[in-house]
Amino acid sequence: MKRQILILISIKLLLLAGCIKNTKLNEQYVQKVRGKITSDTVWKGVIEVQEKIIVPDGISLTIKPGTVIRFKKTGNSRSNIGDNRIYIQKTGKLIANGQPDNNIIFTSAEKDPKKSNWQGIEFHSEVNGNKIKYCRIEYANEAIVCILSSPEINNNIITKNNKGICLWQNSNPDITNNLIVKNNIGILSSSGSKPVISYNKINNIENIGILCEKGAEPLITDNEIFDCFYGIKNVWGGSAKIKQNILMSNKYGIYYQLVETSGMVEGNTIEENEYGIYGEKKAYMSIVGNLINKNKYGIFSRERTKGEIKNNTIKKNEYGIYCSRSSHLDITKNNLLNNTIGILCEFSSYPKINNNNIYGQREYDIKLGLNQSAEWTKNIWDENEIKKWEKSGRFGLIDAAGNYWGKSTTKEMNEKGFESHIMMIYDYYKEQFINIEGENYERDKVDFRNWKENEIK
Repeated sequence: MKRQILILISIKLLLLAGCIKNTKLNEQYVQKVRGKITSDTVWKGVIEVQEKIIVPDGISLTIKPGTVIRFKKTGNSRSNIGDNRIYIQKTGKLIANGQPDNNIIFTSAEKDPKKSNWQGIEFHSEVNGNKIKYCRIEYANEAIVCILSSPEINNNIITKNNKGICLWQNSNPDITNNLIVKNNIGILSSSGSKPVISYNKINNIENIGILCEKGAEPLITDNEIFDCFYGIKNVWGGSAKIKQNILMSNKYGIYYQLVETSGMVEGNTIEENEYGIYGEKKAYMSIVGNLINKNKYGIFSRERTKGEIKNNTIKKNEYGIYCSRSSHLDITKNNLLNNTIGILCEFSSYPKINNNNIYGQREYDIKLGLNQSAEWTKNIWDENEIKKWEKSGRFGLIDAAGNYWGKSTTKEMNEKGFESHIMMIYDYYKEQFINIEGENYERDKVDFRNWKENEIK
C-alpha cells in the first residue's frame, strides 16, 4: 500500500516537473522584436513588441493565424497613451490573415491592460495586398490608421480601443463584416477619404460609432449601429451617404452640424433613439425613404437647418418632425402617422409641408410652439433675411397646403373651410394677436388650403 502511494506521489511530481519545464519552454518561445525589419519576415507563435516596428519600402511582414502579438507600453511614463506600434511605409506590406476559428490577436503586454496602452497599426502603404482579416485588435489608441492607404479590413473584432479605425488623406478601404465594440470612437473618416463601410456591427460605443468630417465621403451601408452616443456624426464638411442601415438605441441616430451639402440618408431603419436624425447650425440634410419609428424625436432640426424630407414613414415617435430656431425644411410625400405630435414648429421656423399623409397623431398633426411668430423673427434677423423670407411666402404662415389629414379632420375642414380653427392643428386662429410692450403683433397660422380628400399614394 505504501509502495502504491509512493508511486502515485512520484508520478504527480514528475507531471508537475513537466508542467514547470513546459512553462519555461513557452516563455523561451516568446519572440521579442523591435525596430526596422530588414527582409521579408514571418511572425508566428507569441511575439512581444518592445519598441516600434517599421515595415520599410519593399518589405513584407506576414503574420500567421493564431499568432499573439503583445505590445509593451513605451513612451512617456506619465502619459496614458503608449507609443509602440507597427508602421508600414509607402511600399511596405502587412499581411495579417487569420482564420475564422484561429484569429490573430494584437493586444497589450501590460498585466492590467487599458485603452491606449499601445498606439496601433499604421498604414502609409500605397500598394495592394495589405490585409487585416480575422484579427482581434484591443487596447490600442488608434487600432488601425490609414494615411493614403487602402488595406483590406474585414471580419475583425476591434474592441476596447480609444479609436477603432482612422482614415486620412484619401484612404479608401473596404471595411466589411467587422465587430467594432466598446471603443470611444468606432470609425473616423476624414480628409477626403472615401471608404465603403458595410455589413459591420458597431455597438456599445462611448462616443461616436462613425464620424465623418473634413471633406470625407464614405458610403455607409447595411450596418447595424446601436448603443452609441452618436450613431453616425456628420460634421465640418463631411458628406456621408447613409443607406440601408439599422440605427437603434443611440442618443443620436444620425447627427449633422455645419454641413452645407449632404450625402443622402436613404432606406434606413431608425428606431428607439432619443433623436432619430438631428441637424443644427446651418446643416443641410437630405432624408429620403427611411423608416423613422419609436424615437423621442424622429427628425429634429434647429439653428437654420435646411433640407429635404421626402418619402419617409415617420410613425410612433413623440415628435415626428421638430423644427426650431429658424429651421426651414421642405417636407413632402411623407407618411406621418401615430406620433404624439406630427410636426412642431417653434422660434420662427417655416417649413414647407406639402403632399404628405398626416393623420392619427395622439395630440396634434401640426403644433405651433414657443415663440413661433414672424414678429419674434423680426427682432433677431437682419433686414436682408426678413426680405428673403417674406418674398418666399413662408413668412407669418406655415405652408401646409395639399396634404391629406385623415377622414375626421378632412370632414372638419370641409365643414369649416379655410381660415378656421381645426382640432388637430394647434395654431393662433383663436389668439391671432399678442400684446408686447403695448403693441399688438399678429401671430402665425397654418395654411392648410387645398387639402386632399383621399390618401396620397
